[in-house]
Amino acid sequence: MKKLTLLLIIISIVFSINIYAADDGDESSSVISEVLKRRLEEEKLMEKKEDPDALVNMGDEYFEKTAYEKARDSYQKAFDLAPQFPGIKLKVYKAQIMYLLEKYRLVFYIVGVIGILMLLLRIYSYFLSGAPQRAENQKAKKLKALKDDFIAGKYDDTIKIANELQKSNYAFSIQDKFSIHSLLAKSYYKKGVFNNAKIHAVEALKLRSVAPDLHDLLTDIFLKMKDHSPRAIKEYEIALKKRPNDTKIINLLFDYYYAKKEISDQAINIYNKVFKYQPENLQALDMICLRGIRKKDVSASVIAIYERVLKELRPDDTKLKQLLLKAYYNNKRFKELIPIAKELLLKGGFVEDKEMHKFLFDAFKAERKLDDIEAFYSQLKEKYPESAVLQQIMDEHTGRKEDVNIENNLSGDFASKGIKICPICAHINLKDADFCEKCKKPLNL
Repeated sequence: MKKLTLLLIIISIVFSINIYAADDGDESSSVISEVLKRRLEEEKLMEKKEDPDALVNMGDEYFEKTAYEKARDSYQKAFDLAPQFPGIKLKVYKAQIMYLLEKYRLVFYIVGVIGILMLLLRIYSYFLSGAPQRAENQKAKKLKALKDDFIAGKYDDTIKIANELQKSNYAFSIQDKFSIHSLLAKSYYKKGVFNNAKIHAVEALKLRSVAPDLHDLLTDIFLKMKDHSPRAIKEYEIALKKRPNDTKIINLLFDYYYAKKEISDQAINIYNKVFKYQPENLQALDMICLRGIRKKDVSASVIAIYERVLKELRPDDTKLKQLLLKAYYNNKRFKELIPIAKELLLKGGFVEDKEMHKFLFDAFKAERKLDDIEAFYSQLKEKYPESAVLQQIMDEHTGRKEDVNIENNLSGDFASKGIKICPICAHINLKDADFCEKCKKPLNL
């Protein structure tokens, strides 16, 4: 049937050529030849479409040319004609897949890019979520290395690691910062770089003030640098509580306080310490005396200080003599009082000072030297003849002397004779009197 059809087609072509050959000439012959050629190709194609082998070969050609849709169709027709053809089903699937990939290539590309980005994002998120912990572990590792190097005496390495940690972006706790500054201070101290050691010790103590080892370190640094700054003085005072007999600290504090002429309790404590182990230190002696003068101290403990200052430093200091006079009186050291009182009354211009006259009278009485009063006051009268206060005192003394003579002539129990003798001024009072009629002092002492 196929051969007959082909024969008819050929006859038709030949007939057509003979009919139009005369009119069209060479041009018509060319067209007819082309038509004939196409018809032959179509016939061959029709034959191939009915031949599984030819369809498979055609599909392979399309596949190699990346015409995957046509390759798929050829393979599918071959499969429809001969399902048992070896590997034909696989070729169909393969061509179909490649066709889809080719057709939806952009979509697959976008999906692939999105998938890759999502994967990268998940990986980044994973690493990002673990970053703080990794940073914390790294920080802990470096802090441990810092301590290990210091313990091993590797001070250069300790300083290097500590400086790296300070420049890093790690989040440090207060304790971590304290450890870094503390180890830096100690390492620099060991290296003899005292200024850097001081800086880091101060920074460490800002973070934690209770650190005895750092206070001791800072004190030693200040001592080596002979520092008199307020911070150094503060450290010296702290150290002195633990080392009360440290002469270096005492001397530095003494120089500081003495330069300021300070007489605070802390300063006086230092002056006393210096004076204790350096009795010849007249500066300390003078400052202790000055504190006594300002405080108007008349206790027994300062008498020796006042005496020595008067003797060795300020023999003409009348204010100090007045204070010493009161100290003698309060502590009933009348023997030492008498010469100072005489000097002040006679040469110091205190003839109008009634209190000083009282001190002298009481001292004469306590020392049983009332007879010496007349001679001394006669001397005063010659020097100050116009003094009304002196005349009044001398008149009172005369009356007192008469009372004393009366008292000496009386014997037996004064109360039985109806009188009371004033123990202050020796005035004779009635026995029922509670206060002296003359000096107004209580009689029942």
